[in-house]
Amino acid sequence: MVWSQYRDAANLIDDAEAQEQPNQIIDSLANLKNTGIEVRFDDWITWYADDLHNVWSSITTYRHDALIASQFMNNLNYDDFCEMCYRTSAKTI
Repeated sequence: MVWSQYRDAANLIDDAEAQEQPNQIIDSLANLKNTGIEVRFDDWITWYADDLHNVWSSITTYRHDALIASQFMNNLNYDDFCEMCYRTSAKTI
């Protein structure tokens, strides 16, 4: 399979469908699990939403507890954090 076909297969999920039927989206993404196919940013965020939220909350709490909030990731918001995680990940499910 050509690289673009893998990419296209990962992009089969429509944004409108993602808003209407989230459980179906999760099931569709589960079919891509362990295939090595790169998924779009929005689909990746949907799949890892709980994990990302837990890590973000833990980091935010740690920053405030350690009094380093002004020095460590002070300009980073949740969306930037998710994008950073996606960029440094394998971009697969």
